[in-house]
Amino acid sequence: MFGQKNQMIAYQVNLNGKPVATAGLAQGVVSAIANWTFIPSDVAFDPAKDWHASFSLAGLDNSTREHLHWFRTNLRVGDEITLKLVEVDAADIPTEPLSNKPIEEIKRILAEEFQQSQRAEQAEGRPLSLAP
Repeated sequence: MFGQKNQMIAYQVNLNGKPVATAGLAQGVVSAIANWTFIPSDVAFDPAKDWHASFSLAGLDNSTREHLHWFRTNLRVGDEITLKLVEVDAADIPTEPLSNKPIEEIKRILAEEFQQSQRAEQAEGRPLSLAP
């Protein structure tokens, strides 16, 4: 039952049926954000290049005032994200807060994460094109 010592509410997140993170904080805010952005390159819409979709699981720890994240990825047509609100004794440890790093280090980390996701998609045989 929630309210017992050491219990917290958390999001349990799966991507395409595989668990990716359980995110929760004793004090703070946890947000799951799915974005789809139209990026016009010309007047005629090109579904292979004129949009971008992503998902992030992040939060703000009220006790430290740090912005944290547990998971971030680019999305493709057909990807399925499931969120389940759960009671847990402990959530996954978030990755290191980005707010404590210089801007150049943040850019490097985000670029590395993007490249890793691209390599993983290639290894899975998923096309790099955003078109279905």
